[in-house]
Amino acid sequence: MTQVKLPPAAKRFHLLVAGSCPWCRRVTITRRLLGLADAVGITYASGRGEHGWEFAQGLPAALGEVTLLRDLYARDPEFSGRATVPAVADLATARLVQVESAGILWWLIRTMEAFHAPGAPLLLPHVACGVAEFWHGTDESLTKPFGRAIHATDPAERQAAAAELTQTLIQMNDKFDAVIAELVRFGENTLADVVLFSALTTYFGLGDEKLPVGSRPQDLSLDNLRAYVHGLMMQPDWLVPEEEAALPGLRVHVTR
Repeated sequence: MTQVKLPPAAKRFHLLVAGSCPWCRRVTITRRLLGLADAVGITYASGRGEHGWEFAQGLPAALGEVTLLRDLYARDPEFSGRATVPAVADLATARLVQVESAGILWWLIRTMEAFHAPGAPLLLPHVACGVAEFWHGTDESLTKPFGRAIHATDPAERQAAAAELTQTLIQMNDKFDAVIAELVRFGENTLADVVLFSALTTYFGLGDEKLPVGSRPQDLSLDNLRAYVHGLMMQPDWLVPEEEAALPGLRVHVTR
């Protein structure tokens, strides 16, 4: 679909997200950490049914009487494929204008900088290149294998992805001092933490019901990773009720 470069504008754009989606939580955590709640509105999906993501509670009036995300996507004549979240709607045109999490993050962090709260963290610090590499590595080793392990149509591919995910988690847990050293090098609460936290909360929150035996959170110790997630959960802005409700196993596994 057609996507545009979003300008810095308060109260014009609205985020459409799902609490269970790790790509969405990167965006929602960033929005909260930067203090953009007043400048950028948000609506969480009520569920995902036969026709895709649903917003049963309704969306802003400027978008019309829409409850299905796919109906917003369909307003773009170039759209084909799946209607995914996160997505940004322009309330001035009633159209979706950005549907890639990386593009949305860049807009929130860089373009909307004038609207950041005083004292907001520098999520992309002077070592931004290192943050980007960490981000990419997390996607390739955690987020994408988790997705393949639960969505792939080939059982063998799902099993292989689950095994890859398990190996990565065990190695990361066993060498967590090195992971922490890398995160600290970037600074406090950078985008690297946001990406890793989003991936791990997905695993701990949904792994028991989505992954095969041997790869589930209940099957692995991962005490260092649990402590890391729990520590951020205890800080303001890292988790809200809409997200925790979509991750039923999260609190069970990070506080055990």
